[in-house]
Amino acid sequence: MPKITEYIFLLLTFVVGITIGLYSATDFSGKMTASTESKIIRNVQDIVLEKIQSEYKLEKIDIANLSGEKEEKEEINENEKEKDLENNNNIITVSIDETKLSPNAEMVIKKNFKLCGHTTENKMNIPIEMVNYTKSDVEKKYTGWYIEKFTQEEVVLSKEIEANCDSHYVLKIEEEKLKIYNQITKDKCNYIDEINIQLELLPSLELAELEHGIEVYGEEELNNLVENYTS
Repeated sequence: MPKITEYIFLLLTFVVGITIGLYSATDFSGKMTASTESKIIRNVQDIVLEKIQSEYKLEKIDIANLSGEKEEKEEINENEKEKDLENNNNIITVSIDETKLSPNAEMVIKKNFKLCGHTTENKMNIPIEMVNYTKSDVEKKYTGWYIEKFTQEEVVLSKEIEANCDSHYVLKIEEEKLKIYNQITKDKCNYIDEINIQLELLPSLELAELEHGIEVYGEEELNNLVENYTS
């Protein structure tokens, strides 16, 4: 083979070798670049997916918390509504039960005297300090008395007393004077007044009765008897 032909063959071989080498290097570099890019893309996708999943989980937690808070608030609001309703019911009940005496209310005092069987009744305006009194306030003030009636305009108190009423009197001669007593019981009398009379002018029978004591009922009968002894 001529030298020139050998040189040409070597040159072609070298060119083909270089070409193949360059192609292989380019292909390998392209594959490496594509692989790297693919890995980078996958990494970015993974990060994005993880972030989305993380945010989604956080969102689910936040929604759950918000839902719980909402339910709790609704429960609290319901409890508050129930309490308000109970308070309103209590206020209505108090306003009905707690009747109070008005400034123009009257008070009736009834005394039932068991010894004589009489009943006295006195009517008066309530004292100023009893304005706005409730029934319980009156019960505390008048211990031992029975409240027969209680309204804004009137309160009626009654009580049984083991005594005679105030209309029972006794006239008696003591220390040469005619003394007048209010007879509470047979054994107890309250002194009221005394009158000077001329005992020597009285008949002996009347004088003996006065020394023992004469019982009188009512102011009219008392005044008539005193006038007879003093005229």
